Amino acid sequence: MPSPYFDPSPRELVSGYAPGIGGNMACSSTDLVFADGPMYTLYATSLSAFQPRKLLALTGSIGPISMSGQWAAFAVYRQAGEQLSPLAAWSVYGVQITTGRAVVVASGTNSTELSELPFPTVGDGFIVWDELMNGGSKVLLRYDVNSGATTQLKVPAGTYPVYPSASGGALLFLDNSRDPRHASETWFGRGGEPLLLDMATEQLSHLATGSVVYEAVLTSARAVWITASTDATVNDIQEVVVPGGSARTLAQTANVAPLWANGQITIWLGGSLGAVTARLGSRTAIVSPDLTQSPGGIALCGSDLYYGGPHLSLRVAHIA
Repeated sequence: MPSPYFDPSPRELVSGYAPGIGGNMACSSTDLVFADGPMYTLYATSLSAFQPRKLLALTGSIGPISMSGQWAAFAVYRQAGEQLSPLAAWSVYGVQITTGRAVVVASGTNSTELSELPFPTVGDGFIVWDELMNGGSKVLLRYDVNSGATTQLKVPAGTYPVYPSASGGALLFLDNSRDPRHASETWFGRGGEPLLLDMATEQLSHLATGSVVYEAVLTSARAVWITASTDATVNDIQEVVVPGGSARTLAQTANVAPLWANGQITIWLGGSLGAVTARLGSRTAIVSPDLTQSPGGIALCGSDLYYGGPHLSLRVAHIA
């Protein structure tokens, strides 16, 4: 019988790493960035060898990290007054990995609801994030990493854009105004109709008109997301070839869980296999035996999945 794992013997790059491997990480073709255990400090290392260097020490918790080329972007938030407060102050950071240069591209006061915190994403030479304005509208703002200029992207009136995901010069985002549950959703639980924006032409494409999807990720050739199935007990993991494709179901999961994807590989947490699972071509399998969950974050780098393992370790599993 075929192995139930893509990689039964993942490599361990380090164990007992004193700062810990925090819950957020991302990578490019050459570098990996990750937060420490308390999520207050950002580190970077080359993929060729684990030699971490400190990039930033911050006051506040580091949110999900996006990375493209030599730039990483993330939100840092500080809950107001007490840890359980529903309000927070926030900043969106961009960091140039090779030089360590950090830029605060946006910030908000401690009156922002946690469900409205921004999700930054990095594309080809830009950082985009969703921001709630004083009048109650939501907008997409773009920071040019070369010129330092910030501009507002054009979206149709009445659109409530959330959860942007960039690839090259394209941007995928969800119109949360189309989600009937938008008033009660959490920061990580926003859904909406998926829209694709060509940054050069400003052309907007509806990828699944009338559908509400979650955890949408854009890659160079496809968009991947989770949507409700006709079977109420599971959810469909779907992909659409961009531009111009139609949605097709790749697999199913019992949870609306985080997705990671690139040109060929799709990875999600949970589902019928009860562990971190990958799909490549026609094969679906658990990534590795010890990856039932990852308190130390996950980053998909080509055919390699980096993750925080037990005993303060960093491990890498090969998917092929």
